[in-house]
Amino acid sequence: MVRIYTLTLAPSLDSATITPQIYPEGKLRCSAP
Repeated sequence: MVRIYTLTLAPSLDSATITPQIYPEGKLRCSAP
């Protein structure tokens, strides 16, 4: 049997926005880019 590895990025990860601080839990309120 062949092993298959997958990498899935979190759907909440968005590099087009900016936020002043990152929190381990909860939603971030981001400003427009």
